[in-house]
Amino acid sequence: MKKGSIPFGFLALALIAPMAVAQDGMVLEEIIVTAQRREQSLQEVPVAVTAFTGEALEIANITEAAQYLNLTPNVSYTEDGQVGSRGISIAMRGVSNINTDESSFIQSIGVYLDEFSVASVGQGTVNPQLQDLERIEVLRGPQGTYFGRNAVGGALNLTTRKPQPE
Repeated sequence: MKKGSIPFGFLALALIAPMAVAQDGMVLEEIIVTAQRREQSLQEVPVAVTAFTGEALEIANITEAAQYLNLTPNVSYTEDGQVGSRGISIAMRGVSNINTDESSFIQSIGVYLDEFSVASVGQGTVNPQLQDLERIEVLRGPQGTYFGRNAVGGALNLTTRKPQPE
């Protein structure tokens, strides 16, 4: 046997060993999102998306919008109004609602519940309810192509669970 073939033999074993270990690992759950108006795997979507499944929200005991916004990168919020009737003004990547005067504003973060806008009038605050959600998708960056003019800074897409026959 040649002296040069021994190191190559060890190199071949070193490359094969991690493959065998990797095959025994856990399989990650595939996350399906509708960021582009059709169901796609989260890994295939060319948009900056943070997705929360309904099960993850229940496990983490997330009951208010502020709780999941705290877990989302590049998203901040301010709470407006009185306790019990609070609204949330959302900013993504430094873009937030623009108040032109006391009676009007330009909304730049779209909030959608089952593809319908749930933006409020007045100062542009929202407080979406978090019951029976299938998933929450936070899309950062301009989303005007899919959601229209009110999604210049991003979009918050809430999808409720579909009824199941019992």
